[in-house]
Amino acid sequence: MKTNFNFRNSLAHGTWAIENKQVVLFDDAKLIPYEKLDLDKFIIKTKSQNIIFVCLANLLVAKKKANFFI
Repeated sequence: MKTNFNFRNSLAHGTWAIENKQVVLFDDAKLIPYEKLDLDKFIIKTKSQNIIFVCLANLLVAKKKANFFI
């Protein structure tokens, strides 16, 4: 199994497909699969990535309001 970095890259670059009712994730444009997920597991993994992004965005907004970046 690959890391969350690979998962995010697969989604961002569109290197995924649906095959035999599973979401297939690829490393890059060579389309060599590294993971196959049933739809429910794919949705759970996607949701967890979204939660991490929301936490990061909230942290950055709080830091900006606190003039951290000045």
